[in-house]
Amino acid sequence: MKAELQASQWRRLQVALKRDEWMTTLPPERKSGVVRMYSMTRFSKSSKEGHGDTSAWTDTLSVRARKVKMNHLEASALAKSSVDAELVVHYNKTRRSKSMVEKHQETARSKSMKILKHESVNEEWKGNHPWKPWDHEKDLIAGRKNVKLDASDMSQSLTSRFSS
Repeated sequence: MKAELQASQWRRLQVALKRDEWMTTLPPERKSGVVRMYSMTRFSKSSKEGHGDTSAWTDTLSVRARKVKMNHLEASALAKSSVDAELVVHYNKTRRSKSMVEKHQETARSKSMKILKHESVNEEWKGNHPWKPWDHEKDLIAGRKNVKLDASDMSQSLTSRFSS
């Protein structure tokens, strides 16, 4: 019992344990220009600039609670601003007249739709009628053969022994 009493007194007299600095901080960043022994013959495939926010490693409970509260406040402010932006967009769509760009796009779209509709009507007409439409090029030379009057061919036919 006496040993336990001495041990408890000794524990009370001891200073609170404190960690060394190397235990509570991250190692320093490596610079991108430093050449390491294992990668002297090739470039780095991933160029990492830094660890980013490393304060989470050393945050106390109070600091962590403050950060959570700030993140919550920022999120609520962002949500409120997005709601306001949606209201403005809805108002602009319903109340304001169309811009000149939108009007131009609509007229261009309607013109292209008219052209497509006209082309589709022409394509429907080409194959779906009972008679053959008049084609000047084809119908004027129908039944006639293209006769080539070539002097060399004529002379050969006159001098051949099979000619009459």
